[in-house]
Amino acid sequence: MATMYPDVLPDSIVSDPRRRAEVDVYRTLANSLPARCDVLYSVGWLSLDGVSDGEADFVVLDPDRGLLVIEVKGGIKVWRDGGGQWWSESHGHHVNDIKDPVRQAMSSKHQLVRKLKTLPGLRDQWIPAAHAVILPAVSDSGQDMGPDAPRSIFAFAPDMGDLGNKIFEIWDYQGSGKSLGQKNADTARKFLAPSFELSPKWGQMLGAAEQEIVRLTETQFNVFEAIGRNRRIAVYGGAGTGKTLLAIEKARRSAAQGLRTLFTCFNRPLRDELARKIGESEFLEILTFHQVCAQYAKESGLNEKLGGNYDEYPKILNEALGIIGPKYDVVIVDEAQDFYQQGNNATVDGATDWIAVLELCLDGPGIFNVFLDSNQLVYGGEIVLPDETTVWELTENLRNSRQIHGLARRMYSGSIFGTAGPTGPEPVLVQFDDGDFDMLLDRLVQELSRIEQTVDVDQTVVLVSNRSLLNRILESKVGGRFTSTPEVSHSRLVKMDTIARFKGLESSAVLLIGMGDFAESLEAAYVGVTRARTVLTIIGQRSDIEFIRTAK
Repeated sequence: MATMYPDVLPDSIVSDPRRRAEVDVYRTLANSLPARCDVLYSVGWLSLDGVSDGEADFVVLDPDRGLLVIEVKGGIKVWRDGGGQWWSESHGHHVNDIKDPVRQAMSSKHQLVRKLKTLPGLRDQWIPAAHAVILPAVSDSGQDMGPDAPRSIFAFAPDMGDLGNKIFEIWDYQGSGKSLGQKNADTARKFLAPSFELSPKWGQMLGAAEQEIVRLTETQFNVFEAIGRNRRIAVYGGAGTGKTLLAIEKARRSAAQGLRTLFTCFNRPLRDELARKIGESEFLEILTFHQVCAQYAKESGLNEKLGGNYDEYPKILNEALGIIGPKYDVVIVDEAQDFYQQGNNATVDGATDWIAVLELCLDGPGIFNVFLDSNQLVYGGEIVLPDETTVWELTENLRNSRQIHGLARRMYSGSIFGTAGPTGPEPVLVQFDDGDFDMLLDRLVQELSRIEQTVDVDQTVVLVSNRSLLNRILESKVGGRFTSTPEVSHSRLVKMDTIARFKGLESSAVLLIGMGDFAESLEAAYVGVTRARTVLTIIGQRSDIEFIRTAK
């Protein structure tokens, strides 16, 4: 049995009558090809210049033969008229003109070979390739359909009973007699296949499935298909919907293809965490926006213009680009709503549009992906996206327990925002007297002791609503129990940070502290609550607790 990617088709595809033929072919290929073959369904790819962009219904990889690109057409009758136009008659006897399936398969084959030849491991390798057309509900035509459409490259309804052998006949008809080899087949598969499965390394970032391979949800499946086919894409989603997970995968794959990739975010702690989790490579840079600006300024001789006024950084970056030019093939922006909050109203020439100036870092047409939170209650206002941007939404919270999601949902307004998370304990709300700092410290120690009975120290974080309160706690009589630096895995100290700095990160247990801030900052409450995967305790003054209880 062949290895299938994905190994299970999403329900939305299986139940779609327009994909009936593809689903039939998927199932038949799975059962009729040998285990050495990889079968990839619905494959798309982008190139730097746009010339080699393409997609295919199926790609089959066989180390003994090479790659085979397959185009599938449904309908009970498919034919080509005297003028070269192709037609299809559906099961409901509706007749429609269709694209030339032979030309589609042949073009995709050539585009894919060109794209694979850009990969570091395949640049100097011979890639034997063939193309085929499968018409699973059409009787054998018994004749060629044109000089470029010989019967020998088609599989018809009678062939579906032994499709594997028919595939090999098509392959051998066009074959060069050379093999692809296991190493080259693996390289091609790793480039084309991972859209459907994420490795445990990335699963550890989500935490909820730390002992299992993280599987893409059906919504993520559709979004990642779109990411692979669009140069400009914006992915919206509430907290915990997997935006950063998809951004990481896009960055990793782009770099693996030898594309010069910039993965940027606003928050320094998030950047540092991503760099530790992913690791940097020859083709991947992970930088905050300010680090991007500083790097360009240094390389262009504008270092003296850098200072404490960060609002000037976009202008400096724009000026530096005019001196040394762009250098990236792919730019990925995570937590992009933070960039829009900095100011997205100026013209591109003014270069205070943070997102627009990042797009200028692309060398050529490039690939530009942004991932941002869709909570309109917190991040309201108009968001201006680059021209020709395709918009997709993630609608399932995969990070938080159902109880935490229920609390966060009351602070959210936007698209549908459901949960696929596990059941967990109810969030705990603890109140202290207004302004009584000593009582706050007592409640903090008590709640930490309770949490530590069930959650390891390195899976717990204390998040404080503002910097001055954090410093006050660290300097207090209990401050020795905490650290505000991330490198604490070797110690028994509990991590402590501000909510703002911890944005984009998460922890199994979060102890959230406010001192009258939450009622004044919905963003602080929303971000803080959604950092917790399973255990959440909120300590606050009366106004904080009342706000959390009554948030709608």
